[in-house]
Amino acid sequence: MTKTKRAFAYFLLLCGSLICFITLAWIVSYFIERGFTLADLKASFTSEFLWWAPVGVLGIPGIIMIHKARRLLKEGNISASSVGEVAILFAIMGILGAMVYPPDNFSFIAASIITDGVKAVEEVQRDIEEHHSLYGHFPNSTDDLEFDLPNPDEFKHIQSLSVGQSGRIIITYDTRDIDWHYKWWHRLFLLENNDLTDKTLILVPLVNGNTITWDECNEGTVPQHNRHFKCSGHM
Repeated sequence: MTKTKRAFAYFLLLCGSLICFITLAWIVSYFIERGFTLADLKASFTSEFLWWAPVGVLGIPGIIMIHKARRLLKEGNISASSVGEVAILFAIMGILGAMVYPPDNFSFIAASIITDGVKAVEEVQRDIEEHHSLYGHFPNSTDDLEFDLPNPDEFKHIQSLSVGQSGRIIITYDTRDIDWHYKWWHRLFLLENNDLTDKTLILVPLVNGNTITWDECNEGTVPQHNRHFKCSGHM
């Protein structure tokens, strides 16, 4: 085997190992920061699963690179197609990274809290839709409702719930019980603090023919990167 081929094989081995190590380290650090209580683990494998699990996909190109490097070291030859496959792997890894890799672990936790808030008002959404079907318009305030809103005290991170103009559901969050570990490097890279305290998510009802859909992407002060992946671009 020539020195060039051996160097290429070790380069692949190094890259693949680093990719696998970084991916595994990120997932481990997520669980360490999230906690290991029963409630924490339940949240990690239910409402938060779709936020952190896709990161594990990034380890697959690393495993393939390690396999190709070991085969090259063993067989001693490399074809043009193998070089092309490696280039494709790097491209796939870049695309996956842009789609699923968050700026920091706590953006996932904030996103799961926001999702829990949306789930908490599902019954309110149905009641507002029924109000529209009966009267032909949406309520414009909490006082216009013929039902009681859920008690925010029943939910861990919801400060208040209210109904605003044209049936908007306003969820105000309170996450002061969480240490968000906002460090100097977050400020250096202009990353927002994931603390959701006093921030709002506004669900807006939209009439589309005979159906009503809810927009959760465009109103409120909750950061865009913490919202549902259809709003933030992250899986």
